[in-house]
Amino acid sequence: ARVAVVGGGPSGLSAAYQLRRRGLQVSLFELRPALGGLMRYGIPPYRLARDVLDGEIARIVAMGVQVFTDHAITSQDQLARLRTQHGAVYLAPGAQRPHKLVQLPEQAPWLMDSAGYLAQANVGMPPALGRRIAVIGGGSAALDVARSARRAGHEVTIIALEAAARMPAQHEELVEAREEGITLMDSTMLGTVQPQPGGDLLLECQPVHCEPGPIRGQFTVTALALPPTSITVDAVIPAVGQAPNLDGWADGFVRAGALLQTDGRHQTSDRDVWAGGDVASMARFVTEAIGMGKHAAHDIARHLKPASDTQTPALGDGAAAAQTVTLARIATTYHAAADRTPENRLAPAQRLASGAEVQLPLSIEQALAEAERCFSCGQCTHCDNCLQYCPDLAIVRSDGAYAVLSDYCKGCGVCVAECPTGSMLMQEELR
Repeated sequence: ARVAVVGGGPSGLSAAYQLRRRGLQVSLFELRPALGGLMRYGIPPYRLARDVLDGEIARIVAMGVQVFTDHAITSQDQLARLRTQHGAVYLAPGAQRPHKLVQLPEQAPWLMDSAGYLAQANVGMPPALGRRIAVIGGGSAALDVARSARRAGHEVTIIALEAAARMPAQHEELVEAREEGITLMDSTMLGTVQPQPGGDLLLECQPVHCEPGPIRGQFTVTALALPPTSITVDAVIPAVGQAPNLDGWADGFVRAGALLQTDGRHQTSDRDVWAGGDVASMARFVTEAIGMGKHAAHDIARHLKPASDTQTPALGDGAAAAQTVTLARIATTYHAAADRTPENRLAPAQRLASGAEVQLPLSIEQALAEAERCFSCGQCTHCDNCLQYCPDLAIVRSDGAYAVLSDYCKGCGVCVAECPTGSMLMQEELR
């Protein structure tokens, strides 16, 4: 059976990898000339080294994925053809439509969207926008734009609705941005933009209180009784989020607002089509997108029932997989206490001069030391503790694992207490 994957970003690549592992043929369709999606065109090289990205993608393609770059799926007819030619379709085209701010006139010569700026900056060709730049937004994309602009020699100010401690961007990103000389105006909303003689822009900004809502992307903004502040810049780059473009091809699907509606298995309202990543979720993280691609691939494999799928259990099969292993279930006395390896970052002056990766990788010795700190939560490591500590000889080795002899077990729980990974669970037998 063959599966079509639309989108060569983190979610699409993840799905393609998992599908090939299960013996399915995969056709991968990507809008841009190279695979990677957000990881290539959105995340800057100083955060994600391109040799690492290229190596990971090359390994996935080498598994036998058939790749079609510069190939957009933009109409219902194109999608219908994919469905007739493939047993299943996984949609992960990402989000390409930037949100707009009413304060900013479209087509202004001093205005540029964040995705366009990052796409150019990430290939070493940042556009010339003047000396001073204001970046609007408090998420990771805003920090990426600001830090890329700083590396291009600009003076950069970030204007964010949220207080610094509540910005959606990771705390480390903000720390690194400040180290690099970027100014932050947090708890601030852009008011008016007034072009000045000579080409300057006067930005009037209002102090505000921003209260996040229960759903990501929802918030309430209240103006504070404080005087507005003004800054002068040459260009403005809004980075306030993006939405998927569903026009022309998604009319036949049930939607959830601006997204495709999917169930817990990432299946859409069409029983032969699954969706993940930004087109189906507001969780704007690469790790979330990779996970959605993985879980959808497992479900697609079960749906198509290839012969190889019976040899590779799908994620979530079995009762043990449904149990969350908490720290209370782990016998921590069996694990030596060891401090986490401290993070090592490139000095700010070196970052701005070279554009090299900021967070330096672990050495082999450090990586091995970090691996030793792992509790192997919920995974049996065949340590024989259960067998050795059982006072009733009720545990035996069986087919490479362990079995409990119910005729001898009296339910004392010693084996569970002495399991160093929490992989054993004792519960009342249902009669």
